[in-house]
Parts: sequence; structure tokens; C-alpha cells
Amino acid sequence: DDVSEVRLLLLATAASRRETGDPMDSAILDSLNEAPPWTLVASFPFTEDRKRETGIVRENGSLLAAVKGAPEVVLGLCTVTPEASTHWLARIHELASSGHKVIACAWRELDATVWPGGEPDRDFRLAGLLAFEDPVRSGVPQALHRCQAARIHVIMVTGDHPDTARAVAQEVGLVAAFRPARVADR
Repeated sequence: DDVSEVRLLLLATAASRRETGDPMDSAILDSLNEAPPWTLVASFPFTEDRKRETGIVRENGSLLAAVKGAPEVVLGLCTVTPEASTHWLARIHELASSGHKVIACAWRELDATVWPGGEPDRDFRLAGLLAFEDPVRSGVPQALHRCQAARIHVIMVTGDHPDTARAVAQEVGLVAAFRPARVADR
């Protein structure tokens, strides 16, 4: 409630990089009309294991860490009450169930005199959620129907939140066959 939409987008830009080629990073970076008021100090890129990206920036002489990524992961880095966690998880479910790709953003200040240079992994403050819409291309439901009519077994593979995957599966006509599975950690 205490983070404006502009501030949320600014924090998301601190944890985004254009060189990734990621369309969400591009959308975040393109959402602002002006350059962020800081200098990038360090970046900890997104990986499938960590499911988050963190940027350390210098803003008005202070160090700030901003993180964005899988909502459950980012929430786990934040200091939130159980009630707040329940509220945010319900909001994530609501957005993902409508087919949106949802990421969470959080931030914390760093003491430059004691920061060892690594990626912070606790004591963040949740800034909010960003929901992205990636519409299904026209013709996909028809192509899927033709595949099913030809008895081709169609499998949907995605790293998205299960609620997002379920909503997209419903939109394209895969609902009856939708069974979320989890890949075992290696």
C-alpha cells in the first residue's frame, strides 16, 4: 500500500536487464518514460534454481537491493506477517488464474559500509506484484483441436505458475487433459 505504481516499476527496472532478451524485462524497462535515478552496482541474474533476479543500485548515495521473480520465492525473502502472506498469495492466485504471468518485486536498503558484495537473501520489503498478459496466438485452439482429432497427444510444458498454466490450458482447449506436474529437483 505504501509503494506507488511508479516506484514499483522503478524497483522492477533495477532487477531487469535488457541484454537478456526476456520480453518481460523489455516490457518493464520500456514502461518508464525516463531513465532510473541510479547507477547499477551489481546484478545477480535469474536462474531456474533461484527463480529471481536481483539488482544492487546506488540511489542518492545509498545502496538499494531490488529483487523480482517467482512470487513465492520473493515472498520468502520478505519480512511479512502471516496475514499479509495470505493476502498476497490470494492475490497471486487471482491474477495467475486469469492467465497472467505474475512476478513479485521487493526491495531493501543496504549499508554500504558492511555490505560484503553478495546477493542479499532476507529482510526485503514487498513492493508489489506485476501481472503480464501474453495472449494466445490466433489459430492455436484450432490447431490444437486438429492435433487432438488426429490423435496426437499434446503436452503443455511451461515454467509458469500452475494457475496461469491452467487458465491458458482452458483457453486453448486443453482443460480435460490438464494435470499439473512438478519436475523433481536434481
